[in-house]
Amino acid sequence: MAARIAGLIVAMIFPAAAVADPVEPFLMELPGTASGASYVNDVSADGSVAVGACGIAGNATGGACRWVQGELEELPDVPGLRAFDRALAVSADGSTAVGSGQSEDGNEAVMWVGDEIVLLGDWPGGSFASVAYDVSGDGRIAVGVGSGPFSAPPPAIIWTRGEGMERVVDPQSRIEVLRALAISADGFTYVGYGNQRNPPPLRGRTYRVKDGAMELLPLLPGGNVTQPRDINADGSVVVGWGNSVGIHRTPFRWTTDGGIEALGDLGGRYGEAVGVSQDGGIVVGHGIPRTGPTAAFVWTERHGLQTLADYLADFGVPTVGWHLSSATAVADNGRQVTIVGNGLNPEGEGKPFMAVLPSSPCDDGYDNDRDGLTDLDDPDCRDADGRSESPTADDDRDGVPNEYDNCLGLSNPDQSDPDSDGLGNACDNCAYNPNPDQIDADGDTLGDACDPFPDDPENELAQCELDLDTILDGLEVCLARPEIPDGDGDGEADPTDACPETAAGEEVDDAGCSLSQFCGDIPLEVPQGYKLCTHSDWGNDEPLATPRDCEVERPRYRHRRDGRGDATCVPRDQRERRRWRWK
Repeated sequence: MAARIAGLIVAMIFPAAAVADPVEPFLMELPGTASGASYVNDVSADGSVAVGACGIAGNATGGACRWVQGELEELPDVPGLRAFDRALAVSADGSTAVGSGQSEDGNEAVMWVGDEIVLLGDWPGGSFASVAYDVSGDGRIAVGVGSGPFSAPPPAIIWTRGEGMERVVDPQSRIEVLRALAISADGFTYVGYGNQRNPPPLRGRTYRVKDGAMELLPLLPGGNVTQPRDINADGSVVVGWGNSVGIHRTPFRWTTDGGIEALGDLGGRYGEAVGVSQDGGIVVGHGIPRTGPTAAFVWTERHGLQTLADYLADFGVPTVGWHLSSATAVADNGRQVTIVGNGLNPEGEGKPFMAVLPSSPCDDGYDNDRDGLTDLDDPDCRDADGRSESPTADDDRDGVPNEYDNCLGLSNPDQSDPDSDGLGNACDNCAYNPNPDQIDADGDTLGDACDPFPDDPENELAQCELDLDTILDGLEVCLARPEIPDGDGDGEADPTDACPETAAGEEVDDAGCSLSQFCGDIPLEVPQGYKLCTHSDWGNDEPLATPRDCEVERPRYRHRRDGRGDATCVPRDQRERRRWRWK
């Protein structure tokens, strides 16, 4: 099934070797025409036929091209077809390609069957501008879009060879169907997108039609748009792009069993899945890394999403000098995986590429783990969990061979293990408590060795309940104590009350003294007594400022030579304000 990119090339994959021969992985540049750029779009199920668009002398827009067994085929002369601009998809059996060209009526969907070119026509009433995006595995059914009447949305169309065309509509009027983009190899399921009519109105909602019944696929969490790009052989897996919270475009994979899932990104929060293998297990596309230009990616159930360059490196395929910008299609026939796409070759020229890899790394007769033994003769090619047993193998690509890696399957180049239990921090469920057994009885991902509640997976709730029990126990003890006397009723028990005879209703400090008692107890006869009075802080509520709680009250007439007389320390806000002077 093809990646839909305007003006793409055709590439071709060499025929598979005999079953007894190993599938040796490689990457190669696909040859193009002498003039113009070339791009690859799609590849057949066995990798022997690829299609796309190539530069053609005298044709500024280029033209469709096809590679069969490694050789570029010329287009046959077709009456009424001025140019076949692009081939967008090829059938699983390699017999039929579809795309668009320029006919006497306008832009028209085209089907290329062997040496024959078939013009598919357009829906009546429009301006004549149709495109076929994909084709069934036997080349009999094509899906695409036509042109509608002026100001009307374009109709999604299904063409069936020998039977004509039909328009795709939603029988429940939930969406206004705009495109049919991909069809399964068995021809029973196809996908596309349209605008949702029902509130809230959404632009870009993926639909799936199987045996004539239409369903709308779910959106990603927080998103409001999805668009499909490809579908697997039996229609059970759909891939494409959608948006979610904070992410403009992210690749998705939908399955009949598991629903929709975001596949992640290369760090730049943008990506599109454009191709899927026959069994739905391999997804290819392109995304933006955290730094650098757009890069091709591969997603597999085992490794998740990674750059195509890293994926090829796992098989020992060098990509030095290449920048692999996009992967447009993938095929897996059970023996070999074929990936086609576009990028910059070592000379910096935009070129299509093709990579061939073994489908299974253990039964193809090739030395995939590079231990000197071909895999058919290598009993330790992979162990029970799928990891290579070769001493030099590094399945998680962290630079540490499996034999010495303290976190197998999880990249941790630093191999940090502060508790010395033989497990790196990256995979240790108690990074600072030795627990080589990694027992986690309550399944909360925190090992029993460091889990404060090893039998309760809800640690926060368990802690909250423990704190509540502690408080209630303390309250119970407090209530059980005998009553402690408080003679003056100021709230401070007599044993700790510094002023046990406080007048009723007086506000007191932590020591049980009212402001009057506090100021009155300050001796003025001692050195600096006056300053002590004016700078004392009742209640300790002015630690950084000059307190204004007490003040010295002097007598009206001075009786003593030192001027103190019967002066007292009193609360500032209770001092009788009167004028006096020294005589």
